[in-house]
Amino acid sequence: MTFIIKTEPTEEPVDLSEAKDHIRPDSDSGDDVLISGLIKSARQQVEEHIGRPLMSQSWTLYADGFSDLELKPWTTGIDVIRYMDTDNAQQTLAASVYELRKMGLTRSVGLQYSQDWPSVLPHPGSVEVDFTAGYASAEDVPQPIKQAMLLMVGHLYEFREAAIAGVQISQVPMAYEALLAPYKIPVIG
Repeated sequence: MTFIIKTEPTEEPVDLSEAKDHIRPDSDSGDDVLISGLIKSARQQVEEHIGRPLMSQSWTLYADGFSDLELKPWTTGIDVIRYMDTDNAQQTLAASVYELRKMGLTRSVGLQYSQDWPSVLPHPGSVEVDFTAGYASAEDVPQPIKQAMLLMVGHLYEFREAAIAGVQISQVPMAYEALLAPYKIPVIG
């Protein structure tokens, strides 16, 4: 199975003014583009660290068949399922055949009662699932995650050069890990 992001979030969990209040830059406006980029980088780092998308974003899952279609945690909906039939023609699966299943943090595609999966071409990526995952708005993102993002933005802003003569580079504050620990999805295997 392969996941590809189709549409990046249109909103970040932390906005520019929150980040500027946190890092207190020397200049008032000269670093806005830089700080906005750091916010996006911090979100992506947090998403990678905890194993889940934060803000609403569109993804496509490519799978070899219909068995074990596990989606991203915090998946909020399945948009469409396409598959290659045994005649090598792309088909769209009727929404009445499948459902989004939620078990704890796990989100998967399941069959509706008394439905069957269609036969698919035995080929890698013969099933495509377009889905949406992440919080609907920045207000929905838990405060500890936002605080961890702000720590990361501050760290990236402070140490934005690869090397600075006479300055010792430090690691991301330990609070970053502690704030994210309750939201991290354990990796099994």
